[in-house]
Amino acid sequence: MMKMKMNAKTRKLALLLPLLGGLILLAGMFALLNALPAAAQGGEWTDISANLMTVADPCNNTDTGGLTDLFFVSPSEGWVTSGCSSDHGEVYHTTDGGQTWEVQRTEWQNTAIHMRDAQNGYVGGRNGWLYATTDGATWTTVDRGLNFDVLDIECPPTGNRCYESILADVCALEGITWGEVITACQTVAGANVSALSAPLFDSEMWAAGDQIRHYLDGVWYDDQSGSATGEYLNGLDMADSSHGWAVGAAGSILHTADGQHWAAQTNPDTQDRALYAVQALDADEAWAVGAGGLILHTTDGGQTWAIEAIGLTANRLDAVHFPSHSVGYAIGANGTLLKYTGPSQASASASKVALPPRLVVETDPATGDPQSVLQQRYLLFFRYTDPDQPALNVTISDTLPAELTFRQEMHAPEGVTFQQQGQRLTWQADSLPENTVMQAMVYATFDTVPNGPVTNTAAFDAGAWHFRRADATWPALFPPLLTTPSRNGEICTAGQTGGVQIQGMARSDVDVFVRLYENGTE
Repeated sequence: MMKMKMNAKTRKLALLLPLLGGLILLAGMFALLNALPAAAQGGEWTDISANLMTVADPCNNTDTGGLTDLFFVSPSEGWVTSGCSSDHGEVYHTTDGGQTWEVQRTEWQNTAIHMRDAQNGYVGGRNGWLYATTDGATWTTVDRGLNFDVLDIECPPTGNRCYESILADVCALEGITWGEVITACQTVAGANVSALSAPLFDSEMWAAGDQIRHYLDGVWYDDQSGSATGEYLNGLDMADSSHGWAVGAAGSILHTADGQHWAAQTNPDTQDRALYAVQALDADEAWAVGAGGLILHTTDGGQTWAIEAIGLTANRLDAVHFPSHSVGYAIGANGTLLKYTGPSQASASASKVALPPRLVVETDPATGDPQSVLQQRYLLFFRYTDPDQPALNVTISDTLPAELTFRQEMHAPEGVTFQQQGQRLTWQADSLPENTVMQAMVYATFDTVPNGPVTNTAAFDAGAWHFRRADATWPALFPPLLTTPSRNGEICTAGQTGGVQIQGMARSDVDVFVRLYENGTE
């Protein structure tokens, strides 16, 4: 799925504050156009603001009311929204990596964007106005919301729904029919919801604001321990159902490795500048941006963060989006648009994540009477990144333990085939393009309530790449959550296949992660 996105948005809250009688943000320094590239870890950031400002409304050259959000569906194609212009809204579109831009118009100014693909997506605007496109070029007004600015839009990689946040409400979006798009709204908290993240399915989501809250199967839960730190959280992004980051005021960085417990990570910025947005590329790598042109990067799950592109701009950065590991973009005040270009990198990661078991009522096939059963749901997914070629003949297989009876499954993307042979479940895709997430949600029930651990075998096969973890166990209360017998167990055999070295390390949590290197070198 994956969207790997990445939304602001105290920047957007700044657009809302004047309506509420709040403080107007102080004007910052003007953009340093045509700045020299700034070196990053393995890549470099470049200021390409001048390319955009040749077509953008000059009002974007201000500290408030200018560029608000961005979304790229590939390293070369993306959209940037604008919150200024007196009598209309503007969306800027590029198909050549930001070298040239075209202007697309909306009825009113814009604050958020999320594209499902190159043709379909939503833009949210001032006073809750909502626009949709089905061709990636023209935007139709489809709804007028709650008279307050849309702060974020999130479209999970599977399912038919998207979501928007307005004030403390999160609303479900479906279709593009006027007046029928917003199907349901729920008040999540007493504070504004600044950012949303639904990494896999439309039935699970996280929201950030005064703290982090968790949405599962239609219900919002205050079960995210460690997230109420007293610092407002502006940005949030989950790499999967376990791993993610949230960032906010005073440079705060929070991280989770299980989707529920959050812990602070060390920010190397000694000025405690606010962070406004974060994107998790996977369980290990993430980018964050903030005040004063601050750009942070981690490649080790947040154990260490590095400041990058020092001196490239002093303007506030409000949103960041990486459509791949090697290409990314950031936008901010005074019409600032930055681009990151790094070395091509092929990587693959796979996870098996359990959701808490629950009692459900179903019909007994033998008697026709209702009965209560213990249902187990879990996710399998494989994420692939290679800018040069697709992954071929990808297969995910899982063997259910004898204690579980398979009920049903859902999978994505289209083109994936599913097969069941007894306890063995298999998903297969002939080809997966770059940044595609192959995923499945499995529903099973226990024949009897388990007493003690059980054993499961899961295998992930991706063409030339193959790794397997056998005889893994999971706690009885949360089956089938994969755990490892040791923190640093070897999970695959290093070897040469087509000039690609494959190595893996078992994590102390539930993920399996492999990074691929050309000719055995990083």
